Amino acid sequence: MPVDDCSHTFAELAQTVLPSLMVQMQQAIASPTPVSGFLVPRQGVKTLLRVDGRSVDFPGCYVLLEEGRPLYVGISRKVFRRLWYHARGTKHFAATLAYSIAAHGFVSDLPRSARMADAEFLGRLTLAKERIQGSTLHRSR
Repeated sequence: MPVDDCSHTFAELAQTVLPSLMVQMQQAIASPTPVSGFLVPRQGVKTLLRVDGRSVDFPGCYVLLEEGRPLYVGISRKVFRRLWYHARGTKHFAATLAYSIAAHGFVSDLPRSARMADAEFLGRLTLAKERIQGSTLHRSR
């Protein structure tokens, strides 16, 4: 029974499709794109797509690299939009990766929204965003 209308058998996925995608990902990781490209003032997702030679956003996998090592691997139905939020998001529900990094090791009973008003947490969030903004990325379709 196909899952999500996949046209491949399990054997095809395991023996051909996924290994081929892993080779593509490894090649692309060798020459990643700086996340800072998502920080250009007054450039939204549509402009970024156009600059990248694309007309529409796409589903896929992306890898954020820090000093050449994976920091985060994600999948999204709209990769450019998700990366834009990782790089520029300011609210806890948009900058979810920065929020998760900042929350790691932060002991607090405060709910998510209240943490966003806590000076110590906001300092951690700022550092997390700077860490993400300084990373590089690979994205694949």
